[in-house]
Amino acid sequence: MYLLPVELYARHARVLDRVPINTLFAQAVLARMVDGRVYVDDVAHPATFYIVHPCGMSLLFGAADNAPFNTRFLAHALDTARSRSACEWLQAYPFDWDAVLAALFAPHAGIECHRRLNFVFERDAHLWGALTALPDGAHLRRTDAATFDAMQGSVRPSSFWRSAADFAQRGAGFDLFYRDQLACQAFSAVMLGSYMELGMETRDIFRGRGLAFLSCCRLIAECLQRGLEPVWSCRGANVGSMKLAQKLGFRISYDIPYYLLPLGKK
Repeated sequence: MYLLPVELYARHARVLDRVPINTLFAQAVLARMVDGRVYVDDVAHPATFYIVHPCGMSLLFGAADNAPFNTRFLAHALDTARSRSACEWLQAYPFDWDAVLAALFAPHAGIECHRRLNFVFERDAHLWGALTALPDGAHLRRTDAATFDAMQGSVRPSSFWRSAADFAQRGAGFDLFYRDQLACQAFSAVMLGSYMELGMETRDIFRGRGLAFLSCCRLIAECLQRGLEPVWSCRGANVGSMKLAQKLGFRISYDIPYYLLPLGKK
């Protein structure tokens, strides 16, 4: 497993184009939109890729039958050298990887297998009139430098963009303020080609009031005005995100394994 030099990313930028699951986060790394890392089995002629986004998501892609690579990858997944600074959420394609990873991980405690849901947007199911009435005390405004890293929680623009300036130039987002407090934020986690992947976070004290739905509707409207296709993914256990996606007009397209790779024990 070798680190691919960043100057070679462009050579492989289209390798994920025909993958049916959502890999926009990995494509953003290959496009050098974020400062991720790419590992391969062979720098000159790679057949297997391991792509890590700075937000903590990662993708195994390509040949699943490369035993030397798989052995080195397992050491990374187990963090035996304690070289990782954070946990990772791993997905893999093609689906040949499912059996390979199950066999690799089975003897080792600590690696958890979850599910990841991919969604497709159905315009006919979207509630186009949803923004007609904000609740009293609520207002929407575009995400700016002041709120780029202001949201509490793990899903925020700073996890997906290099800087507030970069986000302001190439991204899009909307903040919903309730009684002058930042309650919810919906933003573009990735904007690549004809797609916009949505990210969303709501502060705990404001959950259950429909605010996430309203902020996401505004972002979807912006997305469609730009001629982009909205994209949504979430963990299967995140029932709130799944229900919100379906309410917004998304339907589940893929349900795939999603592995939590913990930090190695000290």
